[in-house]
Amino acid sequence: MLKPGVPPEQKAQAENQIRVLESELDDITPQMQDLQQQYDSLQKQGQEIQNRMTDARKGREELQEVKNRLAVYKRKLRDAESEVSKDSEEEKRQTKSSLRLAVKKCVSTLEAASENYDKFLSSSTELTGIEFAEEGKRQTLSNLV
Repeated sequence: MLKPGVPPEQKAQAENQIRVLESELDDITPQMQDLQQQYDSLQKQGQEIQNRMTDARKGREELQEVKNRLAVYKRKLRDAESEVSKDSEEEKRQTKSSLRLAVKKCVSTLEAASENYDKFLSSSTELTGIEFAEEGKRQTLSNLV
């Protein structure tokens, strides 16, 4: 370990210093492992939130698409109502019935898209919090190392 001819006091001092450093390393190792596990857990949570955000973005896109379709259905409804005023009563009932059904479908799709958008907002908030927590863990880990 040391060169031959080193005084025994220096050798003992070096061995003592090595024992102290190994003891400190043994004390820090479990903390580092715990922090690594926490970091891995946060990484996994971040990945899950990222997946939920992706789903929420799709929901937002679907919401926009549904809004566009709803506008088209409303226009068709106005057009049909003007046509209905010209048609017979039976034709009016059939047209109104089909339009009501189309509007109901559109509204239910719009509600589902709205729920997805709410989930998106919630996921964004959670992701921001996790990113802050993750940065704090990185700082703690860098301070320990």
